Amino acid sequence: AANTLVRVPVGANRKILEADSVQAHGINWIDPPWQEIVIPLTQKDDFSSGTYQDVGGDFLYTVANFKGTILWYFEAVLKASGGATVSAQLYDKTAAAAISGSEVSTAATSYTRIRSAAITLVTANTIRVENKSTVGGQGAMSAARLIGVRSA
Repeated sequence: AANTLVRVPVGANRKILEADSVQAHGINWIDPPWQEIVIPLTQKDDFSSGTYQDVGGDFLYTVANFKGTILWYFEAVLKASGGATVSAQLYDKTAAAAISGSEVSTAATSYTRIRSAAITLVTANTIRVENKSTVGGQGAMSAARLIGVRSA
């Protein structure tokens, strides 16, 4: 099993949760009691495609692994060059469709963190990250993550 560090902010303090049981298609752990859950999906990727391309970062979402009501967001750190607008989104492999409301975009030429509005995930479905740039431009992504904010 691989190691993944999950950073969970609590006020001004940060705690690190080490999840040793990361599987190729999901993360299994006991839900931490903190208010924000950060699930890294993928690392750096340079791209220049005018259509969405699979970047990986598979995550099997299982609602039973999380207690309470959690609002989910997609967050990516992107930058553009060559006059491009770059975008990233979550794709539900199980449903074979983009996750509504997950797309984030920027034309910034320095790395910019962008968070989507709240999105709905379907339990037992595998999600992954996709990215694209406008035709003729290039983009880079330094991180993509799923953010869960406990609301109850």
